[in-house]
Amino acid sequence: MSNLHSQLRLPLEGMESVITTAQVSAPSGYRGLYAFHKYWGKKPFEPISYVIENLTDKHEVILDPFVGSGVVVREAARLGRRFISVDLNPTAIEISKLLTSPPEVSIVEEGFVGIERYVRRQIEESYKRDNTDDIATHYLWENQSLRQVWVVNRGGRSRGRRTYEPTEHNIRQFDKYKGYQSCHIRPLRFFTNSRINASPDLTSNDLFTGRALRNIDLLLDALGSLPTSTQTIFRLCLTAASGQMSNMVFAITRRGKTTGRSSSKVEVGSWVVGYWRPKLHFEINVWNCFERRVRRLVNALREPDQPMPCSLSDHPSDVLRGQAMGSLCCDDALEALRRLPANSMDLILTDPPHSDRVPYLELSEMWNAILGYTVDFQKEIVVSNAKERQKGLSEYNHAMGP
Repeated sequence: MSNLHSQLRLPLEGMESVITTAQVSAPSGYRGLYAFHKYWGKKPFEPISYVIENLTDKHEVILDPFVGSGVVVREAARLGRRFISVDLNPTAIEISKLLTSPPEVSIVEEGFVGIERYVRRQIEESYKRDNTDDIATHYLWENQSLRQVWVVNRGGRSRGRRTYEPTEHNIRQFDKYKGYQSCHIRPLRFFTNSRINASPDLTSNDLFTGRALRNIDLLLDALGSLPTSTQTIFRLCLTAASGQMSNMVFAITRRGKTTGRSSSKVEVGSWVVGYWRPKLHFEINVWNCFERRVRRLVNALREPDQPMPCSLSDHPSDVLRGQAMGSLCCDDALEALRRLPANSMDLILTDPPHSDRVPYLELSEMWNAILGYTVDFQKEIVVSNAKERQKGLSEYNHAMGP
């Protein structure tokens, strides 16, 4: 690292890419597949690649017992290393599968065409501004009061946003789905955690409007007609877009007030860490959120540095015997590590749980509910502010200790 001119060579398909140590110490922002999903505690890929390239040879085995956002396993696959990885969070495992064995662009595009044909019109009907063909893209809410309806021009010479005062039609349309109960999203399980604004009585109907839940159900209905492997891809797209579909999208006002150039323009924010439902927030067209996320996935898959789809197994022993390139296990890391033979790894590279900074399973509960997974909160290694979980610092240190 002391030689600022040393270089890391990354073998790519038909080309060679060079990452300098300057890039390792000042990594770029997330892009491509790394920017596809908002997983917690994501790490830059450049330092990870540097370590893997310089401490291992091709086909050696790398262990990551806390796979998280999947950076280690993707870089291992891209560099021709075998890997064994574990995470208690099913969302982390599904993201890592996508990163290490990405689908062909044509599969995603064809699947999306089928979904669009099946359900787009039904979803957009629920966002019609009035008796015209205008489809609302955003609704600006202040608590329970609708303040504005936004429509974005489609094509033509007059592109841009049109803002309308809400009408009785808009209110009736919203009320039509009020209290809707999801058919596909399992009941959420939360704890009393003020750090992320969660409580045991928090439900899907607190996080989403009834209209959004109904439209998410329509999407999940449409996915049911696809092959199982393709369903998982689009469920991940849905989870990646779910924050923007929720009541947790901040409306940004008075941008520039600290510089004396405050603007009256209202801008769309994003879902931040936790389950905060701001007083002034947006309800965004579910179809638009989903479509944008699928388009982002397609664009990422078109980038030239994708790893070739690799053989994956649920059993680490298959990797050790050379029968699979990688293993992604949804399991308790401590139990999984005990089952591995001694001296069977060439490198252990991981980013362990962040003590009390990131309660991963609690923050991922919305995603896991959409994916249809139930998680074992008791086995998570974490310091949680939720006292009923009894996950304090002493329990954390015991689990992370020798």
